Amino acid sequence: MRIKSKITKKIMLIIPALLLFIFLHNPLVFGETVKKQDGGALRGVVKGLIVNNGQIYYTRIPGARVNLEFTKFKTVSGEDGRFEITNIPPGNYMLSINMENHDPITKQVEIKEGKMLRSGVFVFLIGMNKKLPSILPGSIIGAFMSVKEKKNTGNRNELGHEIKDTPLNSLIFYKPDTYIAYLEIVLADEPAMITNGNSGRYLYVANNRNNLEIWDLKNLEREKILHMPGPISDMEWNEKRTKLYLSFFHAEKSGIVIIDTKKRDVARIIIPPPTGQITSAVPVEDEDAIMGVIGRPKDGRLVEIRYNSKKSTITRNRKVGDLPIDLAYIGHFQNIIVLNHLGRNIITLGRDKMDIKFYQALDGTPARIIKGLKDMKAYVSVIDRGQVIVLDTETGRKIGHIPVGERPCYMCRREGLIMVGNRADRSISIIDGALDKVIAMTAREDFDYINGVTVLP
Repeated sequence: MRIKSKITKKIMLIIPALLLFIFLHNPLVFGETVKKQDGGALRGVVKGLIVNNGQIYYTRIPGARVNLEFTKFKTVSGEDGRFEITNIPPGNYMLSINMENHDPITKQVEIKEGKMLRSGVFVFLIGMNKKLPSILPGSIIGAFMSVKEKKNTGNRNELGHEIKDTPLNSLIFYKPDTYIAYLEIVLADEPAMITNGNSGRYLYVANNRNNLEIWDLKNLEREKILHMPGPISDMEWNEKRTKLYLSFFHAEKSGIVIIDTKKRDVARIIIPPPTGQITSAVPVEDEDAIMGVIGRPKDGRLVEIRYNSKKSTITRNRKVGDLPIDLAYIGHFQNIIVLNHLGRNIITLGRDKMDIKFYQALDGTPARIIKGLKDMKAYVSVIDRGQVIVLDTETGRKIGHIPVGERPCYMCRREGLIMVGNRADRSISIIDGALDKVIAMTAREDFDYINGVTVLP
């Protein structure tokens, strides 16, 4: 009995010391960080929902308080609404998002060892028909889409509407200097490509229903929808003529739609003979002529189309390669640069004789081309190499390359900056045209793809 009593006393002395040790070394109590290899991380986005005349908008909420309940793990959302908590020990937690004058949002989360958990998007209802933020000049706009069904928790949203698993498609606006997202417009249909015109007043969004949506950015509302004869394969905005040139294709016909953007209506439809699908078309300055490429495998064509108020005619037609997908007209040098998608090459032709001046083989697949400042350089996205090639527009020769994101597909330019939409990693690379290097990249969004990028004046 005495032996047992002595053992019991020793155990009673050890237990408090052991409990004190555990208490002092518990990161959940004192918020101490754990080794990265032992912990996990948590990311998310906080947004504010505004419904205006039935249209859904989201703003990003900075300063929202984020914490794991009953622990010392906490943070606040940044200017773009994003938050991240790192070095969290594995386990189950209750995540709490708090915003002034709103009920908190909570969510059960499981942190796994060495894993990043994307907790999702947390939405606070800001108001109905509340004044929307103004669009900033120079904003970069990305068209994002989701093809996977998104599951929501609960049966109804903040508006009391029944929640269904539907893809999410959005236009996201980024600030011109910090490249931080500040506004999101939810689209009903998947965007295919975007551009802007009329000094940035209007935004043109082609969608998967063969429609062109015209958005008034001053009033932040969709003004009009124009139905096209077929799927839109390319859009080219011409500032001098204030016209938008859309290439479309259909099982029975292919052609170009010219839209007078002052009237925001269809001005003329050009239907060439059924020789193939028009994949891209650009206007010739100071002439009623258009240069276009017909994307046929092994027998792609470069065509010149002249038109007037009564008819349109293909005046020249020349074979250029294997599935040409895009082109650029360099008026300063009277050159035409054609990208052959399947042929994996770039051909530079003289406009007068349509003769080949230079042939450039590539080790990747070209997707899009855009002219640089003063047309002295051109930039070509190579989708399977994650890079943009820089060309001398006078000779057509490659003079450099710029690493960007995964599968760069879309490009636009504002003065000396080139914006590249990287489809696979849903990011936008900003290139300084003077230095020919990436100076910034937007954060990846919670979507499956980016399907277009444009920039406002």
